[in-house]
Amino acid sequence: MIDLLEQVAMHLSGRPVRVILRRIEEQGVGGYTSRGADGRIQITVDSGLDDQTFLWMFLHECGHVRLHSEAMRPISGRPEAHRQKMASLRRLIDDQARAQADQEHARQEAEADDLADRWLVAAERYQTIGGTWLTSRLSGLLKTIG
Repeated sequence: MIDLLEQVAMHLSGRPVRVILRRIEEQGVGGYTSRGADGRIQITVDSGLDDQTFLWMFLHECGHVRLHSEAMRPISGRPEAHRQKMASLRRLIDDQARAQADQEHARQEAEADDLADRWLVAAERYQTIGGTWLTSRLSGLLKTIG
């Protein structure tokens, strides 16, 4: 499954991506994208999601890779610890800077949502025969332009 996910991520984003499936304990987070200290992009998706939610979340994160990964700075250590550190630092910046950061974050999320929605339509349209619901749609995405 990881191989197929990494193939699809590469096909859609145009960049090599490491995919990690595991439980994410952070409330309201189904997945995230980060750049490791080695410079490689990583998509982490909650392995506890149902197939439909998992596919959309994976596609959303692929959208971030395609649209926003150039601006990502490498992080060392665990991405979750980095996210918590950034949330703490965010409280230290002034209201105007925080509002600008929030607006930029919302724009990036909306852009990734739009791509995920388009790719989800393509996954349904080009799904392959056989396999599970999820693998047939992932395989179908490899037949698209990206």
